[in-house]
Formats: sequence, structure tokens, C-alpha cells
Amino acid sequence: MTIIHDRFIHLLSPMHVGGNFEFSVVDQPIQREGHTGFPKIEASSFKGSVRHYYERVTSEEVKESQLFGSTEQAGKLTFTDASILFFPIRSAKGVYALITCPTLLKRYSASSNISIEDNQASVTSKKLCIDNNVLLDEYLYENVEEDSDFKELVSGIQGYMPEVELTDRALLLSDDDFAYFVKNHTEIITRTAINSEKGIVTDGALFSEEYVPMEAIFYVQIHGETKYIELLDLDVLQIGGNMTLGKGFVKIYKGGDI
Repeated sequence: MTIIHDRFIHLLSPMHVGGNFEFSVVDQPIQREGHTGFPKIEASSFKGSVRHYYERVTSEEVKESQLFGSTEQAGKLTFTDASILFFPIRSAKGVYALITCPTLLKRYSASSNISIEDNQASVTSKKLCIDNNVLLDEYLYENVEEDSDFKELVSGIQGYMPEVELTDRALLLSDDDFAYFVKNHTEIITRTAINSEKGIVTDGALFSEEYVPMEAIFYVQIHGETKYIELLDLDVLQIGGNMTLGKGFVKIYKGGDI
């Protein structure tokens, strides 16, 4: 019987999974949803990383071509795109907050009716607050209150990721406010191209790369029979480019099943 299995992806280092170059001011932007601009990890990118991990750790109980497919046959597992769920933003109290928004919570839990107005914020605890205010980067949110429904949903997610500081850092913003932050608060790194033949810097060859910051949390759904899902036994793997620079390392946590 095919079951939908949730997996959470917690970034242990900044991650660059290359996206569309056409409309970006960054030379090498990240992958984003076309209709929202929210960061994502395309199914093919995540599947490729999982496949590489499986090839490295498997005892060949089931061949990787059976799980992931080949030119001759479809695989036993189907992967969705990984959606952003929480995004880190610098906070005056608590170092950083993990922001989310109603649209993302509704995607994750169809029964969620959590909402909030623009320029307002809700928390699951007051550990981010200074006199009931939250300062994200240079943006001040006043009269911030705890939201019981938001707290309940976040607590459920926290239960799947006991090593992640989520409950004390989760912050609910409106869809528009969230969209602003994830558009303008990624990490941009400028690098220099190296001539592969000479091993020296190429004149004038500066280029910029965009990264999703470490501590961000995505979630992905894997469709398949439980006996095949359990073979993955995912832990720490690498997604995206610049592995030799320590980028793209993530820890995978098991979520619920549907």
C-alpha cells in the first residue's frame, strides 16, 4: 500500500540549489517557486541527493535502481518538491527567529486556519520579545502575542525534531511580510572564478551565489510503501552545490505518515 511519508530538512550549513537565472540580479540564484518566490528544493535535486546517499550507505538489500528508477523502469518511490516551512531571520532577542506564514502552515496542515494581518506577528513563546515587541533585522513588530493554535501546530512539528530549537524561535508573519524576508534576506556570496588549466584567478571573473541560510527548515513528502521508505534511513546528507566548501549539509527528520 502506498503511503505519504513526511520528512523535515534542517539546514546545518548554507545551501545553494541552483535556480532560474533569467530574472535574478544574482549570477547564481537559488530555486524558488514561480508564483510565490518562496525558496524550494526541486524534487529532482532532493531525489538525486538521496540517491547518492543510498548508494554510499546501502548494503544492496534493494538495488538503488529499484527504489529510484532507471531508463527501463519506474522507481518504487516518488518525491515531491521540498517546500520551505521556517526561515531564519536575525532577531534583537534570541539571536534569530524562525519565521513562517499562514500559507505555508496551510500547505503543511490542511486543517490549519491560522491567520495574521500585515505588520503583525505572533509567537509560541515570549523568548524573542522585548517588552512584547520583536525586532527582526531593522523591522519592529509591536504588541506581539502568543497564538495558541500556532503554538499547538509548532509543538507538533517540534516533536519530530527534538534537536532543533523551534518552539522558542517560531514567529508567525503575514504572507506578504514573509515573502519580503525570504526575497531579501538570503545570503549572497561573491566568489572569484579560477582558471581550471592554470589554477589561477581569471581576470574580472567575479560572480555571486545565493544561499538559503543555515537553520532553515524545509519539508518534503515521499510516496511509497513503508518497506521501501524505511530502507532510506536518512540522516545527514548534502544537497546542492559546493560540497567541498561545506555547503548544503542537512539533517533529515522523520515526520508523520498519511
